[in-house]
Amino acid sequence: MLKRDQHRQRWTGDEDDRLRRLFAGGAFTGDVAQALGRSQEAVRTRAELLGISVRSAPRLRGARPGADTAPRQRDAAIHRGGPRL
Repeated sequence: MLKRDQHRQRWTGDEDDRLRRLFAGGAFTGDVAQALGRSQEAVRTRAELLGISVRSAPRLRGARPGADTAPRQRDAAIHRGGPRL
């Protein structure tokens, strides 16, 4: 979560340079946002204005980050006719 005093603050030249370097180094949007203390949407919007290509972290279909996938895998095995665990 962002600190309230960072909300709607203008981007500085140093932040723009850091944004460029982080994305050039292969960082994902969430990592850049955290490093700059900005929201992911703010980072995406600023990168678009600067003509920088962004990378979003890949997400597993239907899974939330940090979610336990073991129950889902077990249920899928049962529905395929596999052994009941």
